[in-house]
Amino acid sequence: MTISQDPARLSEMAGKAREAGTQALQSAKDAGTQALETADELASAPIKVAEDTPAKLYLAAVGGSIAASLMLFLAGRKQASLFVGLWAPTILNLALVSKLLRPSHESLAAAGEEPAQPRRNRGRRR
Repeated sequence: MTISQDPARLSEMAGKAREAGTQALQSAKDAGTQALETADELASAPIKVAEDTPAKLYLAAVGGSIAASLMLFLAGRKQASLFVGLWAPTILNLALVSKLLRPSHESLAAAGEEPAQPRRNRGRRR
């Protein structure tokens, strides 16, 4: 007697295959959810650093860039002075982007609001 002729054995094998497939699918979902959470944490780290950087530090970096550029220009290193001088608008843009994307805790506190907490789990659970 072959497997196809024994309905009970065929049904048992189909059940085992279905269970193995369900376990594999759940394992893949868990791995995908964990990978998304890890990627979210890695991607949010630079944003958190930019958010936690005080505005005075950005302005000090801009002033330092301009001063360094002027010193390099006076020393006759015009290419280097242009390179360093271009840091100032870049640093200012970083400051603006960090303020636009994430409002500061000070401005939220002044408005009487709580800062939003990042969502940890973005995967759907059933």
